[in-house]
Amino acid sequence: MTQQAMTHDKKPGAEVGAPLPHSRWEGAARARRTPAATLLGLALGVLGASAGCAGPADRPAGASAAPEHGAVVTLGVDAQRIYERTLARDGAPSCAELTADVAAPVPALVEITERVIAPPGSGIRAAECLLETHALEVEPTLTAWVTHEATLGFGLLVLGRLDALEPALAERLARAALAGELAERARPRIARSERLHGLLAPGTAEEPGPR
Repeated sequence: MTQQAMTHDKKPGAEVGAPLPHSRWEGAARARRTPAATLLGLALGVLGASAGCAGPADRPAGASAAPEHGAVVTLGVDAQRIYERTLARDGAPSCAELTADVAAPVPALVEITERVIAPPGSGIRAAECLLETHALEVEPTLTAWVTHEATLGFGLLVLGRLDALEPALAERLARAALAGELAERARPRIARSERLHGLLAPGTAEEPGPR
């Protein structure tokens, strides 16, 4: 599937910049993330950060502006279909509704989490559907989210839902988080887990202070 920055026929208000990196669905996610992925990873905490971006009406369908680069990315067919459904204003569609008639929903959902910048809710909804229905299939992606500071928002989303995951998978993700860059933030969330709190040494579950 070809994914490239749009370079022609841009609409007013949609800047064009350097191409964003291709999706890393086929292998384990890399430790380093692009600035665009960093913005997405922090989306849960900075939902207002996209206020200065062009809205969906100002961009071609399926395209998302990356504010710091001025890039407009074009999604694959399946990812674009799901992305457009996340923009519904009459209630959040279920995961089944988002992926209906989509030939390959898993890589499409991962593509959205890695490439769509605005609105941030689109990436968050895609991540939720991966957790709810495809967690085992995307374990390398989930492991990267709970391991790296660049994907903090997604990582916290996973850590908050450990008890809803298959037990063995939840334990692997918890152990990865405790060994990664998000260890301090992971400890209090793992401490609240009914199944996983035993992974922590006594007195190590305090929430980190402001950075």
